[in-house]
Amino acid sequence: GNVSVTLNPNSQSVCPGGSLNFSAAANGQNGSVNYQWQYWNGSAWENLSNATYAVSTFSGVNTPTLSVTNMDPNYNGLPLSCFVYDNCGNATAARTATATIT
Repeated sequence: GNVSVTLNPNSQSVCPGGSLNFSAAANGQNGSVNYQWQYWNGSAWENLSNATYAVSTFSGVNTPTLSVTNMDPNYNGLPLSCFVYDNCGNATAARTATATIT
């Protein structure tokens, strides 16, 4: 692809109600790249929105850093990844990171 991922997000642990930041970075051969954080819903990757799901608020879903506040214990083990799109819309996935709520 035309995108090289230069920083993969790391899996992290947090106490219930805590906050997490996941970071990724990439370079595009043909200029700018677009970021879209996604989560694994059990059968497919699904786009995250800048919104509150249950009690947890997700923000920065189209930036290199995804922030999650008030982490819901139900999200223990949630797989997250950043999909990076080149100028033609081709996606390259960063390594999957997992949110663990302890």
